[in-house]
Amino acid sequence: MKNVILSLTTIFLFSCSAVREMQVNVPKPILVQLPADIKRIVIVDKTQGNALTAMEGILTGEMIGVDKILSQECITGLTNPFLKYSNIQVTRHTERLKSENKTSTGFGTTMPWNQVEEIAKDNNADALFVLEFFDSDLTVRDVTSPNNIGTVLFRGYTKVSVGLRIYLPKTKSLFYENDFTYSNFYGETAVSKALLIAKLTYGTDALKNASYQLGSRIAKRFVSYKTW
Repeated sequence: MKNVILSLTTIFLFSCSAVREMQVNVPKPILVQLPADIKRIVIVDKTQGNALTAMEGILTGEMIGVDKILSQECITGLTNPFLKYSNIQVTRHTERLKSENKTSTGFGTTMPWNQVEEIAKDNNADALFVLEFFDSDLTVRDVTSPNNIGTVLFRGYTKVSVGLRIYLPKTKSLFYENDFTYSNFYGETAVSKALLIAKLTYGTDALKNASYQLGSRIAKRFVSYKTW
């Protein structure tokens, strides 16, 4: 009987040692189902600020225009999942429009329907994905002393927020409205203090990455894709 128990124990131990973790590529469901007749969308950047947003940027140490760079990163992130996982065609509206919100940090009034229809016609689009506001924030937690070649390491926290509305020109209806935020800790290097100041002024790689990730996460609500 002892021999039987010993044999069973040995088999059990060897069978356990043979177990390996396995990743499975599984489809992620679509969280927001677009109408079936939408074959082409146009993404509109309606986040251009005014004097108040410019003042807010100066007070937080941002260069005027940095949010434009970051909103374009967000649009790139929003575009790519459609190109990769969906048959819906995506284009960008060439003109950047002014936000209806005075500080560009929240939703304003909806776009006039004649403007929606005009943009849809110009881009041959069935729906408008409109970034109604965009805001970014960069907090530096610590900066190391320069090393022997002048390189410094700076760490901090990034946060980007965007508001999205989806307009359907054919039915003159607002299909979707939601705001999203993405934040992350980061660490970056600069080869000199001058480059450090330039990075903090014009937008760090961490802010650009956060903006892209935010757009990508939004797009993946509307498409089906596989993930490990």
